[in-house]
Amino acid sequence: LISERDQAVEEVATIEKAFGDLHRRFEKSKQVIESFKQNEEALKHSIEEYKNLLQRQENKYLALKKLAEDKLLKAAQDAEAQRQEFESNATRLQAALRIAELQTKSLETQLAQKTRENVELTKICDELLSKYGGLT
Repeated sequence: LISERDQAVEEVATIEKAFGDLHRRFEKSKQVIESFKQNEEALKHSIEEYKNLLQRQENKYLALKKLAEDKLLKAAQDAEAQRQEFESNATRLQAALRIAELQTKSLETQLAQKTRENVELTKICDELLSKYGGLT
């Protein structure tokens, strides 16, 4: 009976030791799981922050892209307006040049006509002077 008791005590000690080891492993596993949960929460928080940062950066990019597109469109419109203005001015100046050329040609024709008339009048005056010049 004593040997059975000693054996039972030994078995209880072994079971208590196994239970103690199991309990320590359980507590250690709980700590590891808690650590994993904390890491998971930290990673989720980081992911959320990066998503927010990415969204802000994307919004900023889209705003800058829109601004650049608007400026390019305005520059193209300004360039087109200047081109049209230059063409209009060139056309107006060409018309003014053509008018000035026509006026010059008309004045040259009038000058030639007046010169011929002056020559003719000079001849008439010379004839009259020679014809009636001796009467005085």
